[in-house]
Amino acid sequence: MSYVNMIYLGTISERIPIVPPFFPDEHIAASAGPLPFGEIFDLKGLRQSLRKPVLEWLDVKALPERLSVEAPSSIEQIGCWSIRPPNEKNPIQAYNLLHHLGLDVSYTRLPAHIRQDPNLAANAHIALMPLAEKIYPFSPLTHAGDEILMAESPNGAKLSPENHLSCFDFMYFASVGTQPYEWKSPWAPAWRLIGQHLRFTDSILALGKGYVRRALQVTSAEIPPFITVHARRGDFVHQCWDVPTACLAPISAYARRVKEIQGSLFVKSGIEVTEVIITSDEKDPAFWEEVRQEGWKYIDHTAEKTQEKYGEWYVPLVDIVVQSMGAGFVGSIDSTVSISLHWTFMTPTTDDQIYARSPLLAILLQPRKAKLKSVLVALTTLVCLGIYILLIRPSFSSSQPLLDQDTIPNQLAIALESTRNSRVSGSVRKHEKLSRLGEQVVLDQRQELAAVSSFLASLPQNVIPSTVDPSVSLDPQLILDFDTRSAHAAEEVQRMVVDVWQRNPVFLYSKLYAHSSREVKAILSKMSLRPSPTIIDVDIRDDAKVLEPILYRLTSSLELPILLVGGAPVGSIDEIRALESSGQLRQMITAAGAVIDGSKKARKH
Repeated sequence: MSYVNMIYLGTISERIPIVPPFFPDEHIAASAGPLPFGEIFDLKGLRQSLRKPVLEWLDVKALPERLSVEAPSSIEQIGCWSIRPPNEKNPIQAYNLLHHLGLDVSYTRLPAHIRQDPNLAANAHIALMPLAEKIYPFSPLTHAGDEILMAESPNGAKLSPENHLSCFDFMYFASVGTQPYEWKSPWAPAWRLIGQHLRFTDSILALGKGYVRRALQVTSAEIPPFITVHARRGDFVHQCWDVPTACLAPISAYARRVKEIQGSLFVKSGIEVTEVIITSDEKDPAFWEEVRQEGWKYIDHTAEKTQEKYGEWYVPLVDIVVQSMGAGFVGSIDSTVSISLHWTFMTPTTDDQIYARSPLLAILLQPRKAKLKSVLVALTTLVCLGIYILLIRPSFSSSQPLLDQDTIPNQLAIALESTRNSRVSGSVRKHEKLSRLGEQVVLDQRQELAAVSSFLASLPQNVIPSTVDPSVSLDPQLILDFDTRSAHAAEEVQRMVVDVWQRNPVFLYSKLYAHSSREVKAILSKMSLRPSPTIIDVDIRDDAKVLEPILYRLTSSLELPILLVGGAPVGSIDEIRALESSGQLRQMITAAGAVIDGSKKARKH
């Protein structure tokens, strides 16, 4: 919610948003490190939908490696606004995030007229329209005496907010209308104009689908429709302070709502939905025994080794992705997860504190049709205390050293390029070899090449561990996201091979500064391919020492660059030049499924 409110504020105030990474708070251990926004959400698609630049901090400034405790080499001192209510003496200080971004921040309290109810000292909610007036870059609305320093920076600076940059400590409690928690209403402007355009990246969706397949034990190509349930328990046991007995909804209450949705889907659309997937923070084994008795499924992150494979962030993230894929949804009242999904409120009783998605909305939210499926739930589950920066639009000139007029379009170009190319984030994913519990699928060279390519292209932080022997076949469990010992593993492998080369018909392993690599990139660039080539610069990766000999073994190549078209190595640089000169390279690329001049045609529409 905070991130969407911030981007919406940038829209109405004509400023360019700079989105911070998600950073751990009390729900995620600090050792997990930051999670870039663009790793989860399709920033290129968001920019195209909004027709507006949206940047990340890593596009603007060189940041430390993801798990590094070091600060950037340059530290900027800036003045920011705090949205904290009058009864709070201190701003929200996201020390770890500010350390990671290299910022030394002073805070000034927002003036009273920007609060939704200035008469309530404890009311944390702010009004976005008066705030947009306050920070509008060309003629901001000011009031005498409304800038009162709230807290100096850790290094003792006492800077007031200035016009070039507008930044805030927190933006969760923000609305356009007169009511707080505006996100409960489907008309909320921030949702309609910004939130519905957010989409998970293809790699995150593919990851979620893999978990759904395994949870439902699906072996066919098509995933059957299913209903998702979100049962927030944990801290919610204390929510009903006015109810003398336990107030958490029992499984029977969720089951009733599930049956209502099943009936509505069948009556209105003829869809018979029998599968249910539930996610919950409940630790009581009795609760999960009831879930099993209902015949419902759940994501077993312990068995899946989600944290070991992907890191701690991905445990809640996978649940969120799965929730967004349901044909129907039942959630928990006042949970921001459920609010963010905009489900229709159903009148609660003390034993029935749940939401249920309306039948019409459930039908609209089929995985391939839904705008609401854009995973806004992730914004609230993953969002952590941070600093939100809005730049003024590029046409405004300023001498501010952090970001000047020329930097913005240049950094935006870098951001757009990074959505097309797979780049190394500098962080290393920690792998542990999984114990072999039985016979598992054996990959031939063609399949192993596809698996390695899929693994590296799916997430920028995926790396091959330095402990592997590049001269022998890799453990399939290291590079595949399904159970390689299941009875259907061979079928899954075949689907993976087809899928990776359909998604990446042109795949280039290269060296960033090598002349021959730049030559191949130039050849591909002139073709304006759709989809864009997937490019991995091996020499700047943390796993270069093991990845390069692995590629040589799998492709029989002697050096980089290695160009794969439809999964098949094209040959040496001399062979690539000859094929390009004769026109055969274009024919091969077209046969693999890429469209030449496709990106030019797409821009015309």
